Amino acid sequence: MASAANNPVTSEDIAYFASAGIEMIHSDNKLEDRFNADMFDKYFGDSQLALFPKTAQQVSTILAYCNEHQISVVTQGGNSGVAGGAIAHNGEVILSLRDMNKVREIDSVAGVIVAESGCVLEDLDNFVQEHGFIMPVDLGGRKRCMIGGNVSTSAGGLRYLRYGSMHANVLGLEVVLPDGRILDALFSLKKDAS
Repeated sequence: MASAANNPVTSEDIAYFASAGIEMIHSDNKLEDRFNADMFDKYFGDSQLALFPKTAQQVSTILAYCNEHQISVVTQGGNSGVAGGAIAHNGEVILSLRDMNKVREIDSVAGVIVAESGCVLEDLDNFVQEHGFIMPVDLGGRKRCMIGGNVSTSAGGLRYLRYGSMHANVLGLEVVLPDGRILDALFSLKKDAS
């Protein structure tokens, strides 16, 4: 299997992201360790650019551009994983989801929330407790981990025996594909016969 090209980020690329209104941090050498190291300082990267989209449309803009220009991307949330998967080991662009941290909707009757992937687990748990609920997943890294990472790894945690993993508690997703297309599969019902 041939590996994908990883073109370096140029000043033209940075200008494009700035013109698209995407917040960023850039360095001529490498970014500081909060972006280029895991929480245990076991894995280190060398990315020079971190992008901070605020909407799925901005994520789409970033991924479409990077796909077209063959620039590799590493998605980063709370950077609380233990396997180094969110570290840009080969100069990839960091796509940080920290600013996508809003609860879009809560249905207090059905007990369903729609939350963006950058929501910190502890913040979500505090929010739903105000409405008489708890998050079905609780992890030791709750102060740092983000719901997008919890979903992508099907996290289990301290409430697993009672509520199951994240997989068992996700009704739908809004996903940005690598080519920038947005797949809207947000549902609020468990049963879907379509």
